[in-house]
Amino acid sequence: MANVCIRREWVVIATLMWCGLASAQPALPPLPKLAPVAAPAAEYTESKTIGRHDVKLTVWRADERLVRTALSAAMEEISRVTRKLEASNRASEVSAINRIADTEEVLLSSETFHLVEMALKLCHSTDRAFDPAVRSFDYLWQFQRHPAVRPLDDELAKRATFAKCSHVALKPGRKIRLLQPDMRVSLDDLVIGHALERAAALLRDAGVSDFRLRIGTHAYVFGRAGTRHWYLTVPHPMDSERIVTQLYLGSHAAATRSQLDSYFMRGGVRYHDVLDPRTGKPARGVLQATVISPDPLLADALSRAVMVMGVSKGVQHLNKLPNAEGFLVDEKGVVHGSKGMASLARLPARIAL
Repeated sequence: MANVCIRREWVVIATLMWCGLASAQPALPPLPKLAPVAAPAAEYTESKTIGRHDVKLTVWRADERLVRTALSAAMEEISRVTRKLEASNRASEVSAINRIADTEEVLLSSETFHLVEMALKLCHSTDRAFDPAVRSFDYLWQFQRHPAVRPLDDELAKRATFAKCSHVALKPGRKIRLLQPDMRVSLDDLVIGHALERAAALLRDAGVSDFRLRIGTHAYVFGRAGTRHWYLTVPHPMDSERIVTQLYLGSHAAATRSQLDSYFMRGGVRYHDVLDPRTGKPARGVLQATVISPDPLLADALSRAVMVMGVSKGVQHLNKLPNAEGFLVDEKGVVHGSKGMASLARLPARIAL
């Protein structure tokens, strides 16, 4: 009985000693709550509506502060180019040409003079499928007017006699003269390509080497998106919810033009704003055209030119060029590609219309 009491006392003493030691230890601080570590953003994107254009600029991983500043500068440059050069802007240099250059010489900035030079070269190389003088027909059509009115054939034929790039004269000292009364010109089919080129130059100068720039259905990509090429979707001409294909590009531009960009219907006939400069009438045969080139201006201009040329001549023209590829969708939905398109996209044989 005595042994039992001794054991019980030792247990009590041991328990008290352990409790005393435990209470003597300082309390451990609670573990800090760790904030989740955010992975670096894969892409930085900025979107904006500039005039009548939806603009979206995307940059692959880079210093965020640098990127934000560079994207802002690129947006401002796109705005500057479109304000200065679009014929519809009454304050633009092109608008000034159209107001007075049929009566007197007009002094141009070096930027505008260079673009007019390029437009005239393209006019000759495409047999006038691209012609800046096509603007001479615009006031007859006025696609933005509601209800739209189809011009008389006689009116179009009369203007077709003088609305030609051969009547645009560039003079020493960066001057221009339009040699026919009531003649007009437009650089609109180069403006978006030029804006993309200028914005891309600003990004590269700022040290941004991987980006995708999009203005409407025209785009320019440079570098890579991580380990892969940038991709661009080509919209379906009849349904904005569908696409024709995806393009996988590295440092190239792509421009898409369609009969449905701006049009009106009369008597079951679609009248669209891709006019044949040689007749003043909407081009027929090609529903949509996409052109790919390292040169954004060339892609922009040729997307209109090949629509005017038609399927056969348009594809033949692309096949002759060392720096352009493309494909055309005819009015039955059949897809016609240039010889190098297989390396850029998987084209369907036909699309449902």
